[in-house]
Amino acid sequence: MLYALELSGQIFGQASDFGPGPQLLQICPTSQDYLSLKSECSSMRQIALLLFISMIACTPVILAQGCDWSGTWITGWTGQSAPSDVKMDLHEVSPNTFAGTYEHDGGQIVDARVNGNVLSGTWIQSGGLHTGGFEFRMKADCASFEGTWTSDEQGIGSGEWNGHRP
Repeated sequence: MLYALELSGQIFGQASDFGPGPQLLQICPTSQDYLSLKSECSSMRQIALLLFISMIACTPVILAQGCDWSGTWITGWTGQSAPSDVKMDLHEVSPNTFAGTYEHDGGQIVDARVNGNVLSGTWIQSGGLHTGGFEFRMKADCASFEGTWTSDEQGIGSGEWNGHRP
């Protein structure tokens, strides 16, 4: 069986023209009657295009999963005593586990674990007097996140907790 490279209906060469060794340009099969296989080549191009579009559509998720949570963040939250522009420093203590501090009421981040593009864990303030949970979702830019916080104390509630790199 011979192979040909076809673009926009023009045949640019057959395998015998490309020399010995692996034929990386084996796009679609051909034979003496090339026109009978033209629709097969068209279907192959459609499948290749669909795969390419699928890869592009999935790129933001893939990129966010590879982001590093370590470093300095400028954060703010809504709800009870909602400050803005609070500096938070995170560091990896073991694979996919983070800890850190933030400049509000002696804030600490403990037992924070990464799953995909999500970092979730526990926050502590006032030496353990106030505690709760959080979940941050990294954006595709790897430079900002959106998230939520909850309180373990009754009546405090919950809110948004967002951040970005300085």
